Amino acid sequence: MAGQRTRLAGAHLLNYPAIAAVFGHPDILKLSATLTGEPEPFLQEIVSNRYIPPHEGIKPHLDEDFGELVPPFMRITWALFLDDISADSGALLISPGTHLRNYRSDAEPAKKSPTVEEVQGAPYEPIELKAGTLIVRASDVWHGVAPIRHLRRYITGSHTSRTRISNWMKEDLARIKKERSVVDPSTIPVILHPSFY
Repeated sequence: MAGQRTRLAGAHLLNYPAIAAVFGHPDILKLSATLTGEPEPFLQEIVSNRYIPPHEGIKPHLDEDFGELVPPFMRITWALFLDDISADSGALLISPGTHLRNYRSDAEPAKKSPTVEEVQGAPYEPIELKAGTLIVRASDVWHGVAPIRHLRRYITGSHTSRTRISNWMKEDLARIKKERSVVDPSTIPVILHPSFY
């Protein structure tokens, strides 16, 4: 029997105090600002994932695969792992340095977006993590997930620049801001207001 993936996303996840405490932590907000170069980075998404084994895992991919190069460190992603992951089950697969391949560069005006074949054919390293580990990565680094044989749960949150963004991100942020404009501020922790709206 094949395993299943359950995905929940949206502002309602911030109603859980522990999740709000993570993504509203001053150190996380400060580091997100430093990496994106944005004084008040935008909390673009909050997602929880649960994989019930056995699951084939996730093929290598990049989160910014929209046919265009993006500004360097336009978006960064935090991930809080709720279960151990290992090379034998659910390791995060990373191809180090590949985020640079997706970035715009004045020094390389002819540079093109990577192809699916390049992404899936790159070398990947399995990253083993203990439950409770919080990691941050450039959203553009090529990554995947090894086959899953044990329960794999994690929560991610992505912060993005408000000004140095791709065409796709510009449209996505406009959509998200419109959706959030009707969210009652009293339902969102005060510390998250600058990054949420």
